[in-house]
Amino acid sequence: MTVMPFKPDREELNQILQMEMDLHPQSRLIDLYKLVYQAVYGATHIRANFLEFTDYLDIELKSMRKDYYPLIQDIGGMKGFLRISLTCLKSLYGAQRIAARDRLCELIFASRTGGEINHKDWVSYWATIEGLVLEQLDHTEEELILLQYTLDNAFIPHHSDPFRTAYHPHYRIVHTSYMDEIKELFPGYNLEKSL
Repeated sequence: MTVMPFKPDREELNQILQMEMDLHPQSRLIDLYKLVYQAVYGATHIRANFLEFTDYLDIELKSMRKDYYPLIQDIGGMKGFLRISLTCLKSLYGAQRIAARDRLCELIFASRTGGEINHKDWVSYWATIEGLVLEQLDHTEEELILLQYTLDNAFIPHHSDPFRTAYHPHYRIVHTSYMDEIKELFPGYNLEKSL
């Protein structure tokens, strides 16, 4: 299956943004930018090979000090992508964790959209929805400068310090078409309830 970018319309995006602000009220402007980027392109930005990616995931799992919630977050109106908390994977051990990790990584890689990200297309889309994003929260001039720098230099930012401090984000992006497989990977969790 070829995964395509998902460009939520204004109504869909407003619902996605409202849900994010309800779940993570400490979000800053750069966090909302990251959310929208992930909602559109999913895991397409990943450039590592599979082995490097699994190694990095193992390091991140070892460094996790707190669980991240929600366990699953719909960031695409069930038409695009999901954020899957690594808390689900962290709770597994031994061969079960390795098998689940490998399958999760396969699903993440399969969730990349075909081809490279067209930055001009992203900038064009962002211009149509930027006002809606800016309406979601009060923001500083410094945040606007960081956002413009991010746009001008075509990179995906890390979460803001307030977001990282409040929520300890540890998640990966998977396309919604793999939801049933995600539920099978983590049967000890009622992931439907998290949506």
